[in-house]
Amino acid sequence: MQDGRFDLDSSSAKDFMSFLFEKKKINKIKIIGKSMEPTIMKGEVVRFENDISNLKVGDIVLFFNKDHLTTHRICEIILNHNTKYYITRGDSENSGVEKIKEEIILGKVLL
Repeated sequence: MQDGRFDLDSSSAKDFMSFLFEKKKINKIKIIGKSMEPTIMKGEVVRFENDISNLKVGDIVLFFNKDHLTTHRICEIILNHNTKYYITRGDSENSGVEKIKEEIILGKVLL
């Protein structure tokens, strides 16, 4: 631990964050990036729900991406060999497209 921060590998961090979200210890998060601007501005605090059972195109989701959290909009949902994939992208023009599995989604942003 350094400066009050824990050094966790990606899988440990994801498991820890998932635990906190599932136990509803966290239901708000401060956005630190610009990928969702102008819909969600950098520094804005957003609420989210843990129920991801009915996600649809247009929903904004919070997911664990490698070593950080990402907030993107679902653009497309693909079912491939019984695995559901979500094609996501931030609202910013500079935001990239990501193909993610449901298992890394932590919640749905409530606007």
